[in-house]
Amino acid sequence: MADQFVDAVGGKKTANLPLAADVRLTENGQTLSPGDGFWGTVEAAGRYRNIFIDIDTQQIGFVAVMKEAKKLALYAGRLQVKDGKFTEIETIISRSSGSGNISRGPAMLEERGAPHPSWSEIIPAERRETREQLVRGANNYFAAIELNDGHADYPFTDDCLRHENGVQTTNNPDIDYADINRRLAGQQGEAAAAANPIARLSALSCTAQFKTGFFRFVDRVRDRRFPVVDVERGAVFAFGFFDHSGTIRNFPLADGTMLKDFGPDTPMTWEIAEAFKLESGKIRTIEAVLTAAPYGMPSGWPGARDADLPRTFSKLPPPRQ
Repeated sequence: MADQFVDAVGGKKTANLPLAADVRLTENGQTLSPGDGFWGTVEAAGRYRNIFIDIDTQQIGFVAVMKEAKKLALYAGRLQVKDGKFTEIETIISRSSGSGNISRGPAMLEERGAPHPSWSEIIPAERRETREQLVRGANNYFAAIELNDGHADYPFTDDCLRHENGVQTTNNPDIDYADINRRLAGQQGEAAAAANPIARLSALSCTAQFKTGFFRFVDRVRDRRFPVVDVERGAVFAFGFFDHSGTIRNFPLADGTMLKDFGPDTPMTWEIAEAFKLESGKIRTIEAVLTAAPYGMPSGWPGARDADLPRTFSKLPPPRQ
């Protein structure tokens, strides 16, 4: 059914989809009628597709490359199935923008053609975690990045790999952080800037990135939901919003280095669909699809994070409630 859905949307054959009479569809947080929005402008489905199946709740998570307006885009979402029909369709579209490697993310996935092999690996039964443990492990990523101060025990394997909008953003020395480097050089001098770990942020491991404390300006991760959990594969498909209030502009890194004028200078929000592969309580692989949203926008779907999950690992006070 996951393949059927993506193929039908990409091939403009959605009339053949088994939709419930009261099906609900959202696109980037907005309620639409089936056939409207992306369904009307998409041109074709690409090769790349990553599917997440939750047998217990009969829900599907997916990330796919699609073609729209002669460009590649990322299409991610959640499908609720009941009695063989789609009853809920929650989607996020991330369209290519900007320049350099960041804009080539969907093309990079399409060139690769298949998800990272770790996603399909079955966890041996004796090492599988419970649904609750997997959700807690996925939430640890959100707790680690909210008001990130660099001083926690971060939940990653040594070989953790992250892709954001198709771009490998860990263990990747090829991303150009020219803007960061230029600002560092202006504040610290070229020699000190070159030695600063954030000058080569994407080349660092998941743990090393979080240990810098660079993500402090992500000051609220809200509406966390974990609707799709695959216990066999140790995978969780989650949704959330990363809010940046625009008030955290000057802050110290974990090593005490002061950054000035680094955080966003106006309020902004990323709407995110994010998948996590976990092994023994630690995150091994991450795949995120994110798009800009109005600051503070709600998801339109119920089910915020469970109250007993950690909000943040940071000891820093929030800038506001």
